[in-house]
Formats: sequence, C-alpha cells, structure tokens
Amino acid sequence: MNQKNKYEKLSVSLYPKVRQQVVDRISTFEKVIEDHTAAQKEALKMVYEQLEEAKNDLKYLDEVN
Repeated sequence: MNQKNKYEKLSVSLYPKVRQQVVDRISTFEKVIEDHTAAQKEALKMVYEQLEEAKNDLKYLDEVN
C-alpha cells in the first residue's frame, strides 16, 4: 500500500513555513504534556504522603508485634 504524505502535493516553496508550523505544533504538544505531568504530580502529592505514612504505620506495627 502506497501511503501518501499530506504534504506531498504542497509547493516546495511553502516547506519552510509549514515546517515551522509543525515545529511549533510539536512544541505546544510537549508543553501541554509537561504541564499535565506537573499538575498530576502535584495532585498526587498528598496521596504519596499518605502512602508513606501508611507504610510507616505498618512498619511500626510489624516491629512491635
């Protein structure tokens, strides 16, 4: 199957402009991923703290028993 690229019929003279648009699009996607990752990490911070507390509780109970 011959897969066609959506830019293959585009005039070569437009390649630099289109290339920059694609680079900008990639940058935007990477920024969105970075922002979401940071927000997710912050949202889970309390869960991680509670998990650590529970592990310490279990460790204490195992040690005194």
